Amino acid sequence: CLFSGNRAGGGVSFPGNPPAVGLAGGYRDVLGLATLENCTFTNNSAGNIAGMAAGVAIDLTNCVFWENCQTDGICDQRAQFRGATDGTIDVDYSIIQGWTGELGGNGNSGLDPMFVNPLGPDGIAGTEDDDLRLSAESPAINAGRPSNISLGSTDLDGHPRILCDRIDIGAYEFGLGDYDCDRVVDLYDFQAWDDCMTGPGAGPYDPGCEAFDANADSSVDLSDFAYLQRAFSGP
Repeated sequence: CLFSGNRAGGGVSFPGNPPAVGLAGGYRDVLGLATLENCTFTNNSAGNIAGMAAGVAIDLTNCVFWENCQTDGICDQRAQFRGATDGTIDVDYSIIQGWTGELGGNGNSGLDPMFVNPLGPDGIAGTEDDDLRLSAESPAINAGRPSNISLGSTDLDGHPRILCDRIDIGAYEFGLGDYDCDRVVDLYDFQAWDDCMTGPGAGPYDPGCEAFDANADSSVDLSDFAYLQRAFSGP
């Protein structure tokens, strides 16, 4: 899932009390357990807790929380997400802006996820031209939970969820067209095409050939080859 460019405005006031500040710009769960896997929260804002607020507990795996900022300009770990004071927070294999390590967990970091173009050409978060896919230099690539247990078989684009043997962090999987997993689509990948091609509806393909299955239909055919041509970046 993807939460981007959302805002929580201020609440109403009543005599003797100032207006309430907006709470939880991206997502708020008042009483329940928020369990999220392979989600990206970015450029959400609120007066308090810009990304996500949960009531009883938060369980995050393979998620990105980045550039979720409060209206006072704070974008630290507490601005990204927060749970109830007596609740539990479990975070594993996730990228969290301002990560301090105090919450423990495995495989977490505060490294820039390096989205391709998070605001898009119009410079506005949450619009259709935003590109929150991972660039080739992203530390989120192949950094998700090693067991590769995922809620779905495809990413947010409908492409195979696991490429190059390990799931990525965030809503999108990097590596389509990259058969040899060197983060570049070049002539080496084109050379592997003949060995992977199945023809329309003729799958399944051999292990590793999922890099060519652009439309996630379990076949490698000419419709996938068209994507490979577009992804080609040279030697």
